[in-house]
Amino acid sequence: MAFAKAVIRQVGRDLGKVISNQIFKDRHSTPYRRVGRQNRVSAQQATPTHTQVKETKLEELTSKAFDQALGFSTTYTAPTLVRKLMGVYEVIKNEIFKAKRDGFIDSDEARLIFNMEQEFHHKAEVINDLLELNEEENEKQLEKLEKVVRLTSGLFHETLDLAIEGAEIEKQHYTQEQQKIQPINFVNYIFLHSILMGTYAKTGKKQLWKTIFGNIFSLILLMIIYIPLLNIIGFIQGLVSYSSEKSKRDQQIRLYQQEINLAEKQKQLYREVQQQTKNLAQELDTNK
Repeated sequence: MAFAKAVIRQVGRDLGKVISNQIFKDRHSTPYRRVGRQNRVSAQQATPTHTQVKETKLEELTSKAFDQALGFSTTYTAPTLVRKLMGVYEVIKNEIFKAKRDGFIDSDEARLIFNMEQEFHHKAEVINDLLELNEEENEKQLEKLEKVVRLTSGLFHETLDLAIEGAEIEKQHYTQEQQKIQPINFVNYIFLHSILMGTYAKTGKKQLWKTIFGNIFSLILLMIIYIPLLNIIGFIQGLVSYSSEKSKRDQQIRLYQQEINLAEKQKQLYREVQQQTKNLAQELDTNK
């Protein structure tokens, strides 16, 4: 059963490369590391909204179901071992189905599924080694094991395709979010504060009635005490807050750019691994 062992080892190496890659580690170092499912759909429709990072129940549920399926002892008979491994395949397939309902999977979902597939291949290799201890007697079970390995290898390819699509959508999402951040201009920022439009200067949200009322009140004060008090206060607020506002926007732009770069690197990594697995499949088919 050279095919099964070759695929197990190669896919295991590819999965290890993906999971251990620095890209996934870097993704945990930024506050904008996940696009939620609702937001990812919005991004696909070109109307994204960014939310705070939240741990979803997907990982908990998936890990529990998968751990239960995979945690069987290797002391069972050969037919039972293969049957139980087939059950693990079904769990992975079901989780991929749930994750891909919107047509792609995001980086968190991809990492979770890749981890499951890696653990599956490790278990499959252990079972393969045990069955090969009595290869003649277990010939039929080894053939079934090879079929399960082929099926799971197909899931790996499907996961890569979906992950590539997800990485591109995440890249588009963060690009659009980055473009929403307007570069700050000192003169314009101070001027807007001076005419009591500080909120607009910071957020881009207009509050015309407050601006009109504030300027009318400031005009009344000017006629009474000959000082446009509110406008002066606004001017001072602009001067004081400019530096921190500029730093905040610059940081947001840098963080979004980091996410854009990470998504692009992920996409390139997935494609590289995808090509390697295709080359392996061609080699094995040629040598059969």
